[in-house]
Amino acid sequence: MGYEERSKAIQNVIRGTIGDHELKSNPESVVVGGILLLYDHSKREIDHDITEIGHDHISVIASTTHVHLDKERCLDITTVRGKLRDILELERGLRKLDGVEQLKSAYFVMGT
Repeated sequence: MGYEERSKAIQNVIRGTIGDHELKSNPESVVVGGILLLYDHSKREIDHDITEIGHDHISVIASTTHVHLDKERCLDITTVRGKLRDILELERGLRKLDGVEQLKSAYFVMGT
């Protein structure tokens, strides 16, 4: 695991477990994390739709990086922070777009 002290490993496991529990049980939790969105940019209007959804959720988006993977596909990496319920709403909007191939996310609860 890379820890020199067993107590530090145990502390991190406990912190992660508490954070995971809070993510599942409290949509009002303040979190920080990222959303990875893999999509086919040749689908009509998807770039525009992604931008519009981002503007609708500007209060939770800290930054976005756009990567051209090949001729058809792009990857957006969005750093988010705010209430979990607001970020999950952003996720739902992105997931339902035609052309989205995958969406993955990871969050840390602030203050645990």
